[in-house]
Parts: sequence; structure tokens; C-alpha cells
Amino acid sequence: MGTDIHSIAQVWAEGTWKTVAVGIGGDPRDYNLFAMLADVRNGRGFAGIKTADPFPVIHEHRGLPEDLAVNEDGESLQVCMADLVLAWGYDGKPCDLASGRRAAYLGEDDNRMWLGEHSHSWCTLSELDFFVDFVASKHQSKIYGVVDRDEYDAAKKEGRCFRSWCGDVGGSSVVKASEAEYAACPDGVTHVRAEWTQNAMECSHLGEIRDALLSIAGKLNVSHDAVRYVYGFDS
Repeated sequence: MGTDIHSIAQVWAEGTWKTVAVGIGGDPRDYNLFAMLADVRNGRGFAGIKTADPFPVIHEHRGLPEDLAVNEDGESLQVCMADLVLAWGYDGKPCDLASGRRAAYLGEDDNRMWLGEHSHSWCTLSELDFFVDFVASKHQSKIYGVVDRDEYDAAKKEGRCFRSWCGDVGGSSVVKASEAEYAACPDGVTHVRAEWTQNAMECSHLGEIRDALLSIAGKLNVSHDAVRYVYGFDS
């Protein structure tokens, strides 16, 4: 079972936080991102498979902001569609930073946005700026993955990072080997168990999240302290 993030962006205006965007950066399924935002799937994938050494975390879970309006069951944020429309000038559409999957959570007759079931937290754009500039951009993490043989060979030949890999793979036709084993005897090997070191920003979508929030701050002409990123996760 996979984990997804559910997010919104708010700006401080007229004495209150107004929701102006949903699905920030497309709400990517990126476990390295989740690790840094909320210590979710930090170095572990499905069934506890090790995928990386632990990433730094921006802060402990804060929960949902106390001033965030939720419905009676506590699961759905009440989103004001007027804020979205006025902020972006669209004809009833949420915003250009929302993916179709997340935008579908917002309907004309049911203006609610589900923010997941666990590990809720939030940060301002200013806080994210600091974390990116002074922590994530300087952090090197060891990544562990099973790489298809063709991709492994191509990456080594081209001197680049792997473009695709998984935590593990199985099947009657799958033959896995460590990098040393593959180098010594490549015959019959279909996948390689690899380890490599990569910068936290290069192996996550954290930069794209910040870019999306920067776009919001710029379009609405507000300070970075006046932009709030709120998120939660499902399992």
C-alpha cells in the first residue's frame, strides 16, 4: 500500500488565513519529500524495506493549525471556493498549481478538501526557505534501490544517477545481484541491488514545492511569512 500527501496553501489576508491553492506541486508521491516534511516513510518503503538512510526533518508534527476550519468529523477542511477564484481570477477552477487528482476533491456542492488521516503538519514559506537553504541543500543521503540491469548499465556508462529504481522486485524471471556480484558475474542477472549517495534536493520534489509556494507569494504580493503550507498523509 502506498502513501500520498494531501496539501493546501493559504495566505494571510484581511486578518485571516485564506486557502488559495490545493495539491501544491501536484501532491507528488515522493517518500524522500514525505520524510523531510513529516518524518513519514523516512528511509523505509512498503513492508519496511530500506530505501535510504534517514533524511533530516523540518520539524516535529504540528498537527493541523488551530485556526483551520474543519467539519464535525475532523477529516475535511472547509475550503472557500470564493478565495480560490478571487485569488487566481479563474472561472470556477481552483488554481494552476493544483493537479487534476487533487482538484477533484473540490466540488461546487461540497467545498471540502480531505487532508489525509495522519501526520498532519504545516510550515510557512519562510520556514521552508530556511530548511531548504541551510539543511536539505547540504544533506547527502545514501539511497538503496533495486535497479533494472539496462538502466544500471546505462547510468554507469553515462556517469549519471539512476532515473528509475524500486525498493524491491520479485518474480520467477527475476535474478538479483549486488553491485559486486554483478561486476564479477553478470550472466543471467536482471536487476542490481545498488547503493549511492545523492543530495536531498536532487532526490526529492522539495524544490518544486518551494517553487510553487514562491509562485503564490509572488502572484499575490505577500511576504514569505504570510504563506502557509498545510499537509497530511494517507496510508
